[in-house]
Amino acid sequence: MAKYYKETEKRQFAMGVLQGIGSPVTEDNISFLLQWMNQEDSRNEKSGVPLEKIAINRFNPFNTTYSKGAISTLNKDGVKGYASMEDGIKATVGTLLQRNKNYEGIIDALKSSDTDFNAFKSAVKISSWGTFDDGGAGNAGNSAVDFGITSGIIARALLVNPEVGAIFKKYLGQSGDDVQQAIATDLRGTKWWQTKSSRAREVITSSLSQDNATFNESKKNEIARVTTAALSIGANLTDVEINDLANQTMLFGLSDAELNSALVGSLKMDRNYIKGQAGTISKSLVSRIDAYGYDVRTDSPEFKTYVSDILKGTRKEDDVVGMFQNMAANNYPKFADRFKAGATLNDITGSAKYTISNILEKSLDSIGNNNKYVQQYLAAGGMNDYDIERAVTSDPTSDWQYTKNSQKKLFSPLANLINIQGGEV
Repeated sequence: MAKYYKETEKRQFAMGVLQGIGSPVTEDNISFLLQWMNQEDSRNEKSGVPLEKIAINRFNPFNTTYSKGAISTLNKDGVKGYASMEDGIKATVGTLLQRNKNYEGIIDALKSSDTDFNAFKSAVKISSWGTFDDGGAGNAGNSAVDFGITSGIIARALLVNPEVGAIFKKYLGQSGDDVQQAIATDLRGTKWWQTKSSRAREVITSSLSQDNATFNESKKNEIARVTTAALSIGANLTDVEINDLANQTMLFGLSDAELNSALVGSLKMDRNYIKGQAGTISKSLVSRIDAYGYDVRTDSPEFKTYVSDILKGTRKEDDVVGMFQNMAANNYPKFADRFKAGATLNDITGSAKYTISNILEKSLDSIGNNNKYVQQYLAAGGMNDYDIERAVTSDPTSDWQYTKNSQKKLFSPLANLINIQGGEV
């Protein structure tokens, strides 16, 4: 008899697909694909459907019609069955990568760090795959409205806690006050209920029992908490995003630290607009990294990762700056000891830049570390003022020829000659 695959196998399938199309294997992306699978076929071994007809058991949870590697055809639409999970993953990946199909939007959504489920859902819906059409097959999320909880929360429960997910599955498609009370009763008997915070239990009971006054007051307070935390971090969230996040934090009792971690993932930083803690960290990093001669873009993925890691507490600011310190030591090995002792590039080049600015009669601020005479100084491992002056004044392309000092030096021999001959200058 065919085996019924549980959520762990579905997650394994999702991870294989993400790897196959070159998308990050993140919890969000796995969540998106699991929800997509459930939309295609949410049936399980208790549904009365022969096990070999259930999508995951024929290694085709997305119901692709990709023929390569198929061992059977299941219906008039050409949906296939495959011999192994590996074959099914390859077929799904092969389908998504077909150039003659309009699946690029799905792949782009999975590769973007800013995609939410609604954006992913839209990308699937407008493609020729056709899932998530109104009234489509396996529309498991629709009954969530009957529970008084948003479909996104139901999906989150299915993924985060199998014990809770099993209860929602048990009553899937049923509605009415008696069903809501049955769900609340079953939830109270779970280990999840015993270990979760009182806030989460309150949300469950108030929502399922339609105690609107209690639920609305809790929701109002949670939205305020999420909004305050978002402003503090510098995360730019829409009202819809704040509402969805408040639903999740209420249901699962997210602590302030867990909320902070969730918000860090939503940071949308650009070069000129960073607020809150993210902005403070960003300004400090830019200043400290610049001191080692590196110009960083605050809207680059790398820089965003630095700030996010610091906000989450997985990396220290000194560790990030230390990377650039080591890079500077490698680029200018003759000063490696000074870098390791804590000197910045600006510390090392300060006196040379001062001498160069005087010779060229330019402001000190206009002489950067990329100045070619500063670079000569660094390559040489240091130069005295006389050597610096000789390097600048002997360069035929130098701006020194336009300085007052240059003009005086040029006309001094002529003036002396005239004076000797009794002429006038």
